[in-house]
Amino acid sequence: MLFSHDSTVTDEKTRYTYEQLKSFYTVQINDADEIVSMYCGAKQRSSSTSDQRLIAKMKKQLAILNKCDSDPITDYSRKKALIQQIRSQSALRLSDNPKVRDLYEKLDKRCACIYNTYMSAAR
Repeated sequence: MLFSHDSTVTDEKTRYTYEQLKSFYTVQINDADEIVSMYCGAKQRSSSTSDQRLIAKMKKQLAILNKCDSDPITDYSRKKALIQQIRSQSALRLSDNPKVRDLYEKLDKRCACIYNTYMSAAR
């Protein structure tokens, strides 16, 4: 980015000014009804492809978790990083997409089952 004397920013690659760049990512809202319509429009534009990618990723994670090792301690040790990653995404419980919420619930239950089996064997 280049900063000019009149405090406008110009992108070196595209040569857009700060105001032009800002207009790509912001919108002016004048009343509450616009908030709802802008939110629905943004949600619709982003959710179709990103939700499908997320659902595919979650299905792969569930398939990995469903493949069990005969030794619960080894099974948990191999899946520990994945379980931590899944647990860190607990905000998916609040997703607008019911498929995402359902898949996260299944993943969370499977993680709990693997951990509980591990703890029973470790005792």
